[in-house]
Amino acid sequence: MFPLYNIPKKDVRRLAQHYDLPTADRAESMGVCFIGERGRFGDFISMSFLLLAPQTKLKSAQYTSPTTGGNLVTPTGEIVGKHDGMWYYTIGQGAKVSGMGMKMFVAKKGVGLDGKDILVVPGS
Repeated sequence: MFPLYNIPKKDVRRLAQHYDLPTADRAESMGVCFIGERGRFGDFISMSFLLLAPQTKLKSAQYTSPTTGGNLVTPTGEIVGKHDGMWYYTIGQGAKVSGMGMKMFVAKKGVGLDGKDILVVPGS
């Protein structure tokens, strides 16, 4: 569990102001601050997977082993790219698919016959 998982964001902000923390009035970020560099989320998750998966017996397709990649596919089943692991993606995030004339987003993970593909859809 994350350290503040059960405290509403407004209460965390209020506590930060009370204790005069330097980040109390900083603009909100969608990143995960303790991971560090932007773009390293997948590395963090894959390392966590290696450490925790044996203990938690994760079976869901989105937690396939760190060596398992798959395809990026459209709703019609067209393969438009490859991925190195589902833990690098979250539902709703923009998917960088080269050669596509429109912006694509992750709609679902664990699709396809072997459950290793990621469904991407156009959006804005």
